[in-house]
Amino acid sequence: MESGTGSAILSILAAKAGAKKVYAVEIDREVAKFARENIKKAGFQNIITLIESDVKKVKLKDIDNEKVDVVIAENLSTWQVTEPQIQIMNHINKFLAKKNSTVLPAKIFNYIELVQSQYRFENVIDLRTHYFEFTGIRKSKILSAKKLFEEIDLTRQNSPIVNKKIKVQIDSDGVLNSVRLTSPLQVHGEINFDFSDSLMPPVVFPIKQDIQVSKMMSLN
Repeated sequence: MESGTGSAILSILAAKAGAKKVYAVEIDREVAKFARENIKKAGFQNIITLIESDVKKVKLKDIDNEKVDVVIAENLSTWQVTEPQIQIMNHINKFLAKKNSTVLPAKIFNYIELVQSQYRFENVIDLRTHYFEFTGIRKSKILSAKKLFEEIDLTRQNSPIVNKKIKVQIDSDGVLNSVRLTSPLQVHGEINFDFSDSLMPPVVFPIKQDIQVSKMMSLN
């Protein structure tokens, strides 16, 4: 099963790799139309079943009453802010996947860093807002080591809400005015993925008040 199939490329690759049955789920009607055309062009319409639906509404009867062996869920965003990855996988694991199914990706690691960011752009305008650290964007000054905030095992049920405190040690002097969030993945086994401009780039957002910090300080 593939959640959020998009162009259906991963479902097609699964079929090419020898999958006997693939369920590709897509909520967007126009995107589903594109996926259906690609599946037909690839000649896998007898193997890939396209389901136009919200994944969280898919029931076992929609996949021929047989739980799946492999789940591909590339509904990814940094710290799961803009994609309901956890809710989707909770539903799939509870109702649609076998107990020991293979899940791609398998784990997400949400990290936080304390940073000093420059919010004056082109020396013309001050814009204190969150931004993505795309290639070419001026990098923040890192003031702390990366701290693991939450490890999410996508083969299990996970709470979509996390409320916790962590302690982060300052490694460099500077003005703390932002936090930097990243979400590297364990795709499968020893295959890992950090980020790219198009998928889960680092996100930097400002804190309410600047804080002058020095090396070896600890902040909660």
